[in-house]
Amino acid sequence: MVQKIWGPGSLSALLCLVGVLFCCTLPGGFCLGDWLFGLVGISPWSSGSGIHYPPYAALVFFVPAAVLGWRFSDHRLASWGKWVATLILAFLAVSLLAVVI
Repeated sequence: MVQKIWGPGSLSALLCLVGVLFCCTLPGGFCLGDWLFGLVGISPWSSGSGIHYPPYAALVFFVPAAVLGWRFSDHRLASWGKWVATLILAFLAVSLLAVVI
């Protein structure tokens, strides 16, 4: 079996991990996205509609993760990163459509 090399595609897995940490609440109740939004003085929740903004801000991580994973799919961990990022992007697109409709 040929070993895959580390390269730019390998960053897709790291970007996915950072994106998930940015938008998910950890067991202790800490959410990196909520903390960063609060740090700059922005509420992480919409007023009234119940939209949590950090998952949409995490697109900054998921879009490059998908692009790098698909572009350099022969690199180590790129396959995992591209599928996780693509799946999360699909879920975010469906949830955004549900909010708009």
